[in-house]
Amino acid sequence: MATIHTSAGAPSSLENLLSPEDWRRLEAHMELAEFAPGEHLLHHGDLRPNLLIIREGVASVQGEDANGQPRELSRIGTGESVGEMALLTGEPASADVVAITRVRAYAASHEKLASLDELRPRVIEALSAILAARLKHANERLLTLSAAKTHVLVCDQAGFDALRGLPAAVADVVGGRILVVLRGEHAAAQRMASERVVVRAIAPEEEGDLSRILHRAAHEYAEILIYRDRASLPLLADDPASIIYATHADASSVPGNVRASARLAIVGSDAKWTQPTLRRLSESYGHPVVAVLPGDGASDNGDAMLRFARTLVGRQIGLALGAGAAKGLAHLGVLRALRDMGVPVDMVTGCSIGSAIAAGVAAGMDLDELSELTKQAAGRAIRPTLPLRSFLSNAGVRDELKRLAEDRRIEDLDLPLAVVAVDLFRRSEVTFTSGLIWPRLLASMAIPGVYPPSPAMGSYLVDGGVLNPVPVRQCRDLGAGIVIGVRLTATRTSPRERLDFKPAKPLAIETIMRTFEIMLNRISEVSHEHADVNIEVCVDGTGGVRDFKRGDEIGALGYRATIEAQPSLAGAMPYLKGAAV
Repeated sequence: MATIHTSAGAPSSLENLLSPEDWRRLEAHMELAEFAPGEHLLHHGDLRPNLLIIREGVASVQGEDANGQPRELSRIGTGESVGEMALLTGEPASADVVAITRVRAYAASHEKLASLDELRPRVIEALSAILAARLKHANERLLTLSAAKTHVLVCDQAGFDALRGLPAAVADVVGGRILVVLRGEHAAAQRMASERVVVRAIAPEEEGDLSRILHRAAHEYAEILIYRDRASLPLLADDPASIIYATHADASSVPGNVRASARLAIVGSDAKWTQPTLRRLSESYGHPVVAVLPGDGASDNGDAMLRFARTLVGRQIGLALGAGAAKGLAHLGVLRALRDMGVPVDMVTGCSIGSAIAAGVAAGMDLDELSELTKQAAGRAIRPTLPLRSFLSNAGVRDELKRLAEDRRIEDLDLPLAVVAVDLFRRSEVTFTSGLIWPRLLASMAIPGVYPPSPAMGSYLVDGGVLNPVPVRQCRDLGAGIVIGVRLTATRTSPRERLDFKPAKPLAIETIMRTFEIMLNRISEVSHEHADVNIEVCVDGTGGVRDFKRGDEIGALGYRATIEAQPSLAGAMPYLKGAAV
């Protein structure tokens, strides 16, 4: 059922709780007082303070934290009272109340209230109800883990129509109720409201009270969206989390009153939402463009609107693909399972073989195409060489990467990508988010001793798995709010456990691969656990270059491990809960 609130009055105010006759009698005993911004309506510790009923403006109720620093407890506005607790309990005022805007209020001393005769009990009863409601709200705030963020969307009628599906998409992304604030009545508000989207129409006389309304709502909703036209820019919320201007693709420029900190969403565009598109449009408009939405009007519940919702509330999905040589073929199974479950990927990172597959994802490759290209590259991975710098030559892999990537650069891929390598002599991670793709991938895949290190930056680079087998942090750095980490491991055994077979004396290359595998398993225990969702794929074997022939088997293990992680994925992404695989 649609939920739309349009009432202007405060539900728990003396004026509402008293009868009209009693309210007129109380008014006759009160005087009008005015307070400038920053002036105290009430001081902490005041004895027998006046009872104040705000008629206009907004004030802040402030206390002190454990360190003696001021802390805002709540905001009050038109119709709300101040000093009623001291009146009811006889105790001194327990907080400071400071005017945020110019405040006009009715004031009555204790002596005036004592002269109300038979009206006094009814006033006391109404004040008790107000105080009980306020304490209930304070308890709800204490139980709230975090306050909702406010996002301002500035748009004309065409922009409003294009973004009317955004609140429902945000509700899907965060898995909670959303408050939409509109200026006055809006023809399309009914279509926007739902069980999870509450629409609040602000009447002209309430606009000065918007700050208090939002402050109260911040502990009742998951996110708050304010839709504004450009004429009402001065009425924006205090310190919003984001300000987005919806600009139609046909517009040659943005209005001159766009705030310097604002970002743009281009609506009505047929352009593909990619990194190059965002960069080109940002340069054209002179403001950062964060979304490109289609113009066919069919995106209310589509992928583009959900992606915009994730971008707006900081819940973009990052995928971190780990190291593991031939075990990395499990990533293909992981990707298939994520696709089947409807898990979106907004950015991707990788190291070692994970970097190559991550690059394919960022380039927008179809999974079947990516699988075929991975097999082709794997077929050229075994090329023995004179063992001076490595046991195997990387010439075959290098030629295949150059053929596939040509002159493409990381920043020109569809999705943001980070490739992780390790500087052999500086003993540190190196993260690439720009530059030619193929040499960065070649460096990230240079397993020490197996493939030669890659010359770069006046030094030599080797496999990123040496220091960071699951590059979760790089996903965070790209802007991901939710990170899925894929860790590739082998079965662990106890030192006292008997082996099922008697191993032959390992060759040098097998010794290197097994040593590298042991190192990856141990280091990845740390990096992997920083992900929001952990997918661990256990692949028996060394993961050596000969295991590339087990591609289908290893991919199936990745698929199964991802399906097993479905509850964790659905917990992080509420919109997946109805997904079937």
